[in-house]
Amino acid sequence: MITSGDTVAVDVASVAKDSSVKYPLYIDPDWTAGNLNAWSINKTYPNTSYLNVPEDSDGRGNQVVGYLQPGWTAPHSGDGLAQLGISFWQMSTAAVANKQIIEAHFNTYESWSASCNATGVQLYRTTNPGAGSTWNQSGGVQYFGASNSSSDWPNNPLDTQYAAKADYCGGSGPLGFNATAGVAAIAQAGQPEIVLALRAQHEDDTYSWKRFNLGATLQIKFNSRPNTPTNAGFSAPPRGCSTSSSSPTYINPRASLRMYATFTDPDPDNIYAKFRIVQASNGSINVITPITVGPIAQGVVQNPSDIVLNQEGFFAMVVTTQDGAGATSGDLICYFVADWTAPGLPTVPTGTLNGTVGHALSVPVTTNPVDHVARLEYWWTLPASAPTSTTEVPVVAFTDVLPACGSTAGIVQFACPDGTNHFTLSTAPVDQTSTLHVATIDAAGNTSLNADQTVASSPVSVYSGPDGDMTYTKGHGWMGPDFSSTMTVPSSLPDRNSSSSTSMYTKKLAEIPGSGYVGTPTVTGLGQEVDSVQAVTFPGYAALDRVVGSQHMAVLEGTMPAGFHVESMVGHILADYPGAAPANMHKIFSCIQTGGDEFTTRYGPCEGVSGTSVMLGWLWNTEAAAPAQHKTIYRCSVTASGDHFDSNLANCEGQHYDYILGYAADIQAVQTNDTFVDPQGHSFNGPAVDTTKSYTVSAWVKPNTTATGMYHTIASQGGSTSAGFYLQTTPSGQYRFCVRSQATLATDCAESPANVVNGDWKFVTGIWDSVNHQARLLLNGDINPAAVHRHSTPSGETSANGTLSIGSSVTNGCRTNMWDGLISDVTIFPGVVNTGQLDNLKNHSTP
Repeated sequence: MITSGDTVAVDVASVAKDSSVKYPLYIDPDWTAGNLNAWSINKTYPNTSYLNVPEDSDGRGNQVVGYLQPGWTAPHSGDGLAQLGISFWQMSTAAVANKQIIEAHFNTYESWSASCNATGVQLYRTTNPGAGSTWNQSGGVQYFGASNSSSDWPNNPLDTQYAAKADYCGGSGPLGFNATAGVAAIAQAGQPEIVLALRAQHEDDTYSWKRFNLGATLQIKFNSRPNTPTNAGFSAPPRGCSTSSSSPTYINPRASLRMYATFTDPDPDNIYAKFRIVQASNGSINVITPITVGPIAQGVVQNPSDIVLNQEGFFAMVVTTQDGAGATSGDLICYFVADWTAPGLPTVPTGTLNGTVGHALSVPVTTNPVDHVARLEYWWTLPASAPTSTTEVPVVAFTDVLPACGSTAGIVQFACPDGTNHFTLSTAPVDQTSTLHVATIDAAGNTSLNADQTVASSPVSVYSGPDGDMTYTKGHGWMGPDFSSTMTVPSSLPDRNSSSSTSMYTKKLAEIPGSGYVGTPTVTGLGQEVDSVQAVTFPGYAALDRVVGSQHMAVLEGTMPAGFHVESMVGHILADYPGAAPANMHKIFSCIQTGGDEFTTRYGPCEGVSGTSVMLGWLWNTEAAAPAQHKTIYRCSVTASGDHFDSNLANCEGQHYDYILGYAADIQAVQTNDTFVDPQGHSFNGPAVDTTKSYTVSAWVKPNTTATGMYHTIASQGGSTSAGFYLQTTPSGQYRFCVRSQATLATDCAESPANVVNGDWKFVTGIWDSVNHQARLLLNGDINPAAVHRHSTPSGETSANGTLSIGSSVTNGCRTNMWDGLISDVTIFPGVVNTGQLDNLKNHSTP
């Protein structure tokens, strides 16, 4: 590999005399040389070509230069004619094209001289008449010397050497010339070859005739110019580079500017990165003092200190690379406009628009072209909560990147133009009477919203009818009936959807009786909304899973270590909780032995062996004390390996039986249990709603314990691998509503900021608004969401077509994330609820 400072030598004679050489020549694996030729022209024989004429038998070359008076017998024996010769060498410069030439030397061998007087020989770069051209064919050749001008000959050659080398003049020998200026001109032009010529300084001088061998070398010391920078832009504020002056980038000049680019050099040298900001209309006027960073390693570089431009106008960032030898790259120019003027408000429809809650409404918006508006931000407010300022409306800072098209931030959505200065907002009203607010953000990040978050926006009043899907002919509700203290708890709750014409058929909500699990005949302290209504008690058990990786382990749901997978769920246990020990139950522990094996034990700590013991929870002591539906858990081991595992089979799956750990509950999911028959006659437990479309799910809940380190689910609708939504509390104790894609499993959750209060009734609602792409969480019947989060529906999304489960999630057929407390009045509708409908649901009425 030829790199900076290397010397390249091309020996023409050695290849010209070798008949086996095939062209092109490959001088170096990284340098392809073209055809290399040498020839001379002679005025006396103007139509004769002397291409690559080898040396005579006496070693004298036939590249002739200068004047030979009549009567001489050499080099053309016996003709006695006067001679005038010029010699040419055609050599490859492909390896140094576009390089910085430091030195170049053309080395020849003079084998004969007409006189021992040291006459001058001049070197020129010439145009190429064609290899082997004759005197007559070379009449138009131009000779360039030190000034790279066609008028350089005969007074301004590349170099002149004075010599007389012949056998009788002390011997033949090498003669070198400085070819730097000529090679530099060819390299700068990116030409792949150069033609060099030797002429006599005085072509009428009788003693100027000389002969040179074909053999010549061109030795070049060069430096690779650094590459033009790439991938430039502003890291602060975050903006890209536009190389088009007609479509510049926009920035706010009051921001602290940080410029960056990628700087590289073909040679493994340190480089200097140079940044300038100039007036775009006159690039010679610097707006800032040019900044040079270096010497530094190659790669991404930014200016080390902030620059505050603090003036508006049309500018250009000019980025250049320089290496240690002083060579510079071409400039990368990024055009930008500095603009700190806030954009004006957009033009929106006047009067009151009509729409439907939860259904798409098309709202045309236009902006002033001079504002260069790049984004609209828009949001909905209700008449009862239409403030002049709100912290829920973010002011986009000009130091930030522009929001992505279609993204959201809290209740705010962002849109990009669908044409020059034209926007079409497709958004859904959130209540029967609501206001759509629209604000502008220009390309520099300036916004029409004031810095104190005053809502400087264009309002659009919208009156909306209710979502027609919010009815029991399309939705579902399992409402606890009024009861007396003497009535029997039903085994299932009927669905208020009694229409057989709906595609979502009637579904009963099954209740599986069991200890601490049946519906309660009396509920106190519910308030007017829930008083005298049946609620279902959920025990808050945790699933105990058998997992396997390098060994078998028993873990609580949601705590599986990396590298393991679930083999089975061996039962539901009572997780550890603060309080007195429950009756007829004992603790079980997971013991990690010092040697690495894990076993489950009812005897802590670790049955006397060395290890670390962690409590898993509580099991029932006897089968009689366990719930009616339960599982026996056996402790087993593999004799050959000593691996311990837990099983529900008394034979320990053919391995060694250790002892009974205890008895766990076997809780089945409380879920819709009617059979759905589609038009093709396929029978299955169908979904309550289509999760690809908008829906609303609500329930009255009374949690007992929530901040247990586990999730507790109020309601979920199962899918092929995971649920389509979860209405639940988090391990840290917040309410949340999550929407999950069936195609990608991407999950987005709206989570309440305040902690759940145990023992308090709460009316909890989750809304998936598929038009606005929002998951909204409502608390206590307030239509203003406690939390909002965007969820993007991927291409190819399908509905979660599993059953609706109450009080748990269902994973791989096993009940997990179980609720601990009471749940009543569960409803779900394929639509978006409004204020009046939400109030009715809160008070156990038809929406």
